[in-house]
Amino acid sequence: MNRKIKKTVAFLVLVCFAGDFCSWAQLSKIVEFPNQPYCDTAIVRNWDDQYSVVYSQSPTRGNYFSLVDALGGVAYSARTGCKVKDMEIDSDTVYYCGRSSSGGPVIGYFAVADLMSSTFQENIVSLNFPSDVTSQVSIITPKKIEAFHVSDGVHAIVLVDARFPSDSVKKILVDISSAYSVSTWSSSMCYYGTFAGTENIFFCDDVAVTDNYVFLIGHKRYSAGIYMRKFIKPTCCMGGANDNILYSSGGPNVYDDIYCYYSPGGNVSILGDSYGEHSVYCTHTEGDNVAIACMADYFDGTVNTFGTTVKCINVSSMTLTNGVFYPYSTVYNSSWEVRDLRYDPKNKKILMLHDMDHPINYTLENMVTSVDYPLLSTAMRSWPAYGFPRTSIDRFDGLTDGISSAGTGGTNALRLCTYRPIAANCILVDFPESMRWYGDIVFFRKELTPKFQQNSSIPTTATVGEEPENNMCSE
Repeated sequence: MNRKIKKTVAFLVLVCFAGDFCSWAQLSKIVEFPNQPYCDTAIVRNWDDQYSVVYSQSPTRGNYFSLVDALGGVAYSARTGCKVKDMEIDSDTVYYCGRSSSGGPVIGYFAVADLMSSTFQENIVSLNFPSDVTSQVSIITPKKIEAFHVSDGVHAIVLVDARFPSDSVKKILVDISSAYSVSTWSSSMCYYGTFAGTENIFFCDDVAVTDNYVFLIGHKRYSAGIYMRKFIKPTCCMGGANDNILYSSGGPNVYDDIYCYYSPGGNVSILGDSYGEHSVYCTHTEGDNVAIACMADYFDGTVNTFGTTVKCINVSSMTLTNGVFYPYSTVYNSSWEVRDLRYDPKNKKILMLHDMDHPINYTLENMVTSVDYPLLSTAMRSWPAYGFPRTSIDRFDGLTDGISSAGTGGTNALRLCTYRPIAANCILVDFPESMRWYGDIVFFRKELTPKFQQNSSIPTTATVGEEPENNMCSE
């Protein structure tokens, strides 16, 4: 039996036409898809020049993937049994990671075009782990994923949380791959040789894939240092020396080095030490370069100023090529956090989703700061006039400088904004202060322990339904 799957989504669209008309003509639109209340997770990813793929999670309605036509105001949705933590799109295929309906760690994938048809098929791959992991931890949750195709198949790089009964969390990095000619998946994974709840060297937060490397970034708990590793990017799935991130050349391995960025005497690193724990995010920009972002502080010898930092790193040489600090206040708010980081290759912009105090009324606000790349010389902050907590952003190729962001609305319903950051009734903007800051990256050696497992793929199907919409705001 076909069943229409409804949800509540707010969609904001600003359209700009070519020529001089572009400087002033706008169409702003907030659309609501009304039947997914109490949404607690929202992820958005750009696809093509008109569509966004959205994952939404509601304890009352369930979990859905949706293909949203931002310009036409149409959405098609299909239910999934998985609780998704992250997703990416590569070659018209969505790859995601999270936990299955039974609670096990999985990755999954499906063709975007399936969300335009009557039947939606997702393929679910269980992640298997060695006994020295499964015998100690209480729950395993994949948190981050990056996927890419190679000559004979596809790789997914997955960052996994392994939680101990003590509530301590350790990280596992997994490279799971499948050749086109086989139906099984093989995974190589790494973690410290002493896999125990007390070891505390490198708490990984995010992963990015460049042209030739896999880049891993994170922090050490309650410290103010940014920690990084790099791996050689695989070029195949089967029959080659470089078919996983943990292949060894026989000598010192590139992935055994930990790189650290810590800038004493004016710390524009990650906000840590007595200020608790904050995550650091990364995104691939161009070539073998990445951008990173996190909460930070600057000490001028008298007072600390808190804010966010964006830095550019050349992964090949592991050098900092540019950096900027955006100050908030000398009064610390523990609610501040960076939430997401993406790159817009068409317009050469770094997009950072973060919390800060509203510039006018000083309430907590989710904002997107758009920064020019690679100079980091100009920046614009933007946020919806109808503010709501957002958890995910991406570019939107249907608009020049377009941005999509997803989160929870005022009635705990899923909302999705797609806009061009121009001051208007639906979007507010300002221009942050900035300060240049550079430092050195150093490294030390801490070897990893490779492990290998086999995995299999199980297809499932669901029905696709079209969503009704309500127009909330336009201009």
